[in-house]
Amino acid sequence: MFGDILSNLLIMLIVFAYCLFLTEVLELLFAFIFGVRRKDLGLVALANALTNPWVVFLVSVNADKHFTYTIILPILELTAIAVEAFIYRKYSQTIRYPIWLSIGANLFSLIVGTLIGTFMVMLLIAFSMYKF
Repeated sequence: MFGDILSNLLIMLIVFAYCLFLTEVLELLFAFIFGVRRKDLGLVALANALTNPWVVFLVSVNADKHFTYTIILPILELTAIAVEAFIYRKYSQTIRYPIWLSIGANLFSLIVGTLIGTFMVMLLIAFSMYKF
């Protein structure tokens, strides 16, 4: 029983790390394309590090509920957008349109992350059907 708990905890930590890493890469890429440079790229990374774990945790806790992706995820994403835009507006040195950066970066990472996740699930299913 204790081994199962540790195993599940390890899996959860790996998922959290993967989600945070992917979000950081995608949103920093978007921010760079958006024109964000230097210290403000660090601010984007920090804002994501503050919001992403909460979104991932609350989605994963409710993953078995049918309303998670239709109600909970949009509310969490809108909350993350608002928090990140507030951080950019308050602490940024050069970000001119914090709300648009936050909306664009979050939509970009949500869409691309979903596509990557779907592709990975398809690969896992394909490999599980293949007999080595």
